[in-house]
Amino acid sequence: MTSEEKELRLQQHNELQFELKKEIERGDEHAIKCVKKGLVYSEEYPDEYASCLLAVTQYNDNQQEIEHLQTIIIEDHNNVE
Repeated sequence: MTSEEKELRLQQHNELQFELKKEIERGDEHAIKCVKKGLVYSEEYPDEYASCLLAVTQYNDNQQEIEHLQTIIIEDHNNVE
């Protein structure tokens, strides 16, 4: 994989991370409203809750991939010098 391809993948993962974070924040906001009303978010909105849990898992997996790509890019940069 070329350095340009690595940078592009890193950019794509960062963009995905941003979208996943927005989805998680929307779920969190909705969960807070449920708590304030005395409702259990996971019981009132099971599909939304499941989607939020999936987004958290994807966010964490994506973060690991970002860190891996960053490490590769740094190592490549150090090997060039």
